[in-house]
Amino acid sequence: MIAALLLGYAAYIYFSGKGFNSAWLKHLWQMLRERWTQFFGAYQDWRMTHLNFSRERKEGQRSNPLGNLSSWLRLRNLDPDQQVRYYYFSTLHRAEQAGMARRDFETPNLYAPRLAARVAQTPEDEAAIAELTDAFVRIRYAGQHADQDHLPRLKTLWNHVRALLRKPSSSSSSQEQEVPQSDG
Repeated sequence: MIAALLLGYAAYIYFSGKGFNSAWLKHLWQMLRERWTQFFGAYQDWRMTHLNFSRERKEGQRSNPLGNLSSWLRLRNLDPDQQVRYYYFSTLHRAEQAGMARRDFETPNLYAPRLAARVAQTPEDEAAIAELTDAFVRIRYAGQHADQDHLPRLKTLWNHVRALLRKPSSSSSSQEQEVPQSDG
């Protein structure tokens, strides 16, 4: 640190004797300081928000007295592409909470059949998972845009999949019961 200061001071003396105009350097330094201040301020804001959210979750409190109404209003303010992303990512989150997290190496198209195998009880359940996944893939990876008229159907599918994820999986419980009943 001291060596850097000495080197900087020596450079200042050398260049000031040569008629070096350091106005641009001062401007650059000021700009870097401002950017650092903005970055650090944004980090502090994020940190405080994250800490407050974590604390509220741990305490089981909600800072928003409107509860689910405000999340519904925020969802309605999203554009169609963002709504489809929200449906898919919230499905992933709920599946993770239910013990069916998507693996790091799995693409959405690889994960959908595995999720369907765990929670789907009818072909309609499998179709709902597949259609929600396909809508997400078209937006996220194919660069297409969601159709505003298709959103109500996707929301219905999303609610259906959410309901499936809330139920305990009957196929996994029957498999667990069948395992001990092998040749005995």
